[in-house]
Amino acid sequence: MRLLLKYKDTIVSMGLLPTLCTLIGLHWLPAAPVLLTGILSSLGGLVYAIGYRRSLNFFLLQGLIGMTLCYSFSGYGNPSLLSEADLTFVLEFLLLVFAFLYLTLPDSYQTWLAQMHLTHHISYRLEAKIIVILSTAHLLSLFFVYASGRPPHPHIDYVFRHLIPICIYLLCMIINIVGIRLALQAEELPGSLIRIAPLYQGKIYLTDLPSSVWDLPLTTTLLGPSSAIDRKARKLVRKNIAAPHRAPRLLLRHWTDETSGAHRRPVSVYIYPLHRADELRTEKGRFFTFEEIKQQPSDFSPSLLKELEHLQMAAEVWNEYETPEHP
Repeated sequence: MRLLLKYKDTIVSMGLLPTLCTLIGLHWLPAAPVLLTGILSSLGGLVYAIGYRRSLNFFLLQGLIGMTLCYSFSGYGNPSLLSEADLTFVLEFLLLVFAFLYLTLPDSYQTWLAQMHLTHHISYRLEAKIIVILSTAHLLSLFFVYASGRPPHPHIDYVFRHLIPICIYLLCMIINIVGIRLALQAEELPGSLIRIAPLYQGKIYLTDLPSSVWDLPLTTTLLGPSSAIDRKARKLVRKNIAAPHRAPRLLLRHWTDETSGAHRRPVSVYIYPLHRADELRTEKGRFFTFEEIKQQPSDFSPSLLKELEHLQMAAEVWNEYETPEHP
């Protein structure tokens, strides 16, 4: 469960959850409220992904269209157009069609996403192929079983109608989660470093570390997808800055130097221009001019010295061109 929450942006098959829950609910509950709940869940997920992350989860879109069509075919709860017993088959067939179109018309899908300025994840293709292969095999075998003219055994009927569709979409989620876990184990990266430099009137605030060197006061490690670095930096600012008035600005990205027995790690360096010198919720440091740092480089961390030129340039530009805001 912790893996699901931490890598929810990378585990794209989580978009299948509304569809999977709908398939399960159709077995024991009335079709209309189950489909309506699945539709609203998929719609809510799409609105969140598009509005907050500017990305489109294909499986949420696939489920939304499929369940909406099934809800319409059933006559908004009236089974005269489509019986509840056939809803599972029809929904599976519609999802199969959308997955097939996604695989066969990738350029059109990419163009549509580009026009809407949305991003997507490449791992949709693997799960879409699984859906196409397994759903096609299931529906074809279903056709031959029921076309024989003899009703199948109740146990076989239950497996075909209820278990197999659920297992197909559950398998997609499992493969996606296991694949991400294996990829993380193969990389064996200890995480990305986030460093934030508070700036005020051309000076930089530093903290005295236990190793008797001065370094940036706001640092943390991200053990998660790189897409979450900006959010982690904003959380770090909210935790350590009184009434933060802006988001931290990304300055540069680099890699840590190679050291014996340690992996190199990506580093994201941010600046945060302060309105007042007392905004930081710490008293363990002080402001330095960049000339002070250059005069005594041995008193400062190697990481800071590596980033110093960029930090000085950013501080000078911000101090010169920042438009004063209301206190």
